[in-house]
Amino acid sequence: MIIGTLALIAVLMHGAGADSWSTLANKEIKHVIEDKARREKANAILERMQVAMGSHLETVIACRKELMAVEMRYESTVADFRAAYAKLEKIWRDTENDLLMLRFELRDLLTRAEWDDLCRRVDAERED
Repeated sequence: MIIGTLALIAVLMHGAGADSWSTLANKEIKHVIEDKARREKANAILERMQVAMGSHLETVIACRKELMAVEMRYESTVADFRAAYAKLEKIWRDTENDLLMLRFELRDLLTRAEWDDLCRRVDAERED
């Protein structure tokens, strides 16, 4: 069980990548959307993504401490671990839902050509 706990902690500490995508997309959006009003809406959506991911990571770090307390306690039971994991899973589900809604809000704002251009630019930035 400790291996699963350590693997989960490693994933939690490195995040799911949404923050870096939204950060890079926010940087590249100015090259993709010419219309200032739509670009500002896109920036606002991307900033909300960054806030959601930052809040998620803060919450996960706090839960990680609770999980580590369960891990370190000799008397911990399977039920104790399941309760800790259930809390973390809820946090992940809630954040996933928030980020998905924001992703589709952004997609609906952009044309297909703009979306494709943005994704190409973000991928190119990630490779650098």
